[in-house]
Amino acid sequence: INLDNVKEVGNYAFYNTNLGLIQSKTLEKVGAHAFEYSKASKVDLEKVVEIGESAFASGENLYEINLGNVKKIDANAFYDCKKVVRAFISNSTEKMVNNTETIDLEVGENALFTGWGEYVDGRLRVYVPNKTKASGKTILDLYKEKFSDNSNYIYIMGNDIKEYKYMAVESSLYEYTVRQVTLSDHKGGST
Repeated sequence: INLDNVKEVGNYAFYNTNLGLIQSKTLEKVGAHAFEYSKASKVDLEKVVEIGESAFASGENLYEINLGNVKKIDANAFYDCKKVVRAFISNSTEKMVNNTETIDLEVGENALFTGWGEYVDGRLRVYVPNKTKASGKTILDLYKEKFSDNSNYIYIMGNDIKEYKYMAVESSLYEYTVRQVTLSDHKGGST
C-alpha cells in the first residue's frame, strides 16, 4: 500500500491485513497496532518520526525495514518479526544525556531486535549512516552503544553487492555491503 500524502495512520488501522508493501514518503506517525499481524514483506517509511506500540509486531513475512529518521519507537513495535534480515535507520542526530553523547532515538522495550533474523542464521543487518560527529565519535559507535546487546548486527550503510537467495526468506539477501572510499598515493594524489 502506498501511503504517500498520508501524515498519520491511526491505531489498528490496518491490523491483520494482507498488505505486501507498506511505503510512504510523507508518513510521520504510525499508531499503536496499526499494522500488527500484517502480511507485509517490506516497510519503507522515509519520513516517519514516531512508531506506536506493537505497530508492526508479529509481521510473519516482514524481511526489510526502512525507518528513515525515526525518533521514537514504542514498545514491541517490531516484536516477533522473525524474518527481518535488513533494517535501515537514517537518524544521525545526537543528544547529550548525563554528559554522554547518544543517538537521539527513544526505543521502548522489545521494540527492535527481539525475534529478528531467526530464519537467516544470525545474518541480520541493521544499517546506520556513515558519519563522524564533531566529537570524533561515529554514528555507528553511537548506535552500537545504544544497542550494545545487539551491536554485532549494526553496520554502516553502503552499496549491496553479491546477491544470493536464502530459502527461508522469499527475498534476495546480500552477502557484502561496501562503501566508496578515496585512496591517496604517496604523492598526495587521489585514485
